[in-house]
Amino acid sequence: MMKILRILVLLLPFSASAAPLPVRIEIGDGVFAPQAGVNFRRNLRTLSTPPYTLVMQAPDIERFAAFTEGRAGQPMRVIVCGAVVFAPDLRAPVTNGRIDIHNAPETGPLEQFIEKGCP
Repeated sequence: MMKILRILVLLLPFSASAAPLPVRIEIGDGVFAPQAGVNFRRNLRTLSTPPYTLVMQAPDIERFAAFTEGRAGQPMRVIVCGAVVFAPDLRAPVTNGRIDIHNAPETGPLEQFIEKGCP
């Protein structure tokens, strides 16, 4: 039964932002602006899965990994369409171009941006 459930979870489609959204990521005193834009994937909701994942495009993945190197423990702000949507501390360098966005008070506008784009 668990194998069937795992296969179904892998086959279920994840919804994503229709078009890349403008994003700026601030860590400490540094600012990173992805050149190719990013997409947001809405994940299947489970207890251990974050509701959204920010997914960078290939040209920005290595640049962001270099940007995050040496910045662990610093405050990070993910800004989408001019609004802060996630503000944790960076735990470790991000080498895969993905940031899991967990529920937080500031994530409210993200759902609207994903569905309708920037106002």
